[in-house]
This record gives sequence, C-alpha cells and structure tokens, in this order.
Amino acid sequence: MTWLTSLPAAVLVISGLLLALLASIGSRLAVRALIPAAERERAHTIAAPLMPALEAIFALLMALAKAKESKQHQRMRKKLEEAQEARGLRLTELRHAAAQVALIGEYYKLRARSTRATYGGILCTLLGAAAILTAFTWPLS
Repeated sequence: MTWLTSLPAAVLVISGLLLALLASIGSRLAVRALIPAAERERAHTIAAPLMPALEAIFALLMALAKAKESKQHQRMRKKLEEAQEARGLRLTELRHAAAQVALIGEYYKLRARSTRATYGGILCTLLGAAAILTAFTWPLS
C-alpha cells in the first residue's frame, strides 16, 4: 500500500471523487433495477437512518488510517490498528443490522399480504356459501 500513499494528493482526491461518482451511479442503477418503482420511497426510509452511522464510521476509519500513516512510535500504531479493526467489525455489524432491518420490512410486507389474502378468502367463502344456499333454496318454477 505504500505505492498508494506515495501518489500526489491531487491524484488521490480526483481518483477518490471519480470512484465515489461511479459508486453513486452504480447504486442508482442497481436500485432502479432491483426495487420496483412503487417501493423505492419505502427503501429510502429503511436505509436513511443507517447513513449517518455509516458516514461516522467511514470518517473514523479514514482518520485512523491517516493517523496510522504518520510517523508515531510502534505502541501507538498497534493501538491504532486495534481500534481500526474494532471499527471494521462494527461496520460489519451495521451491515448485518441493515440486512436484518430490510428482512424485517419484507416480513411485515409479506404478513400484510397474507392478512389481506386471509380476509379475502373468508369473504369469498362466505359469498360462495351464500350462492350455494341461494341456489338450493331458490324455487324452480
């Protein structure tokens, strides 16, 4: 990774911005392809509360990485590496939590559809039973 840190700051900034732009465009296309249009607003409401936490962890990881590169003594570097590893684990936990939130949302959506289907089935059963009773009790002449 020393080759990366030896690059000029302008190259790093421009390549970082281009990478962020490509990630943004790619995620927009992925959202449009994977999430139906009617549910896109709901997907944003699920992901929105997680963004500040992810941004804070990303900023902390960047600060830890920058501090790691400075010329401090070995004990401090070891503590920084441990903190960076702990933050990486926390980021993994947040990703799992985001997946669980999405899974819970899908569960409730499926449960609502199942409830509607149950009530619709009960209504159709009652209508069918009424139609059968009417057919048998209807005078033939």
